[in-house]
Amino acid sequence: QIHLIEHASAPDPAGEIGTRADHVASHVDDLDAARERLTAAGIEFRENAVPGRNLRQIFFRDPDGHHIELATYPPTPPEIT
Repeated sequence: QIHLIEHASAPDPAGEIGTRADHVASHVDDLDAARERLTAAGIEFRENAVPGRNLRQIFFRDPDGHHIELATYPPTPPEIT
């Protein structure tokens, strides 16, 4: 359970979307479907790809201005598990 509570110190919801700002991140299995849902809802977002790591990310702000990240991550190498 996560509580995000509106407060006067919350960032501006219309502010720039940053990829290095404090944020909550979640893994999604289908980033393309997430992009479609954000687009359909009229939510502005920023996409990012990390070269050489097979990592794709979408950053956006919730209605109170908090940064949210949705990402797909490459499989964990077998030597780590």
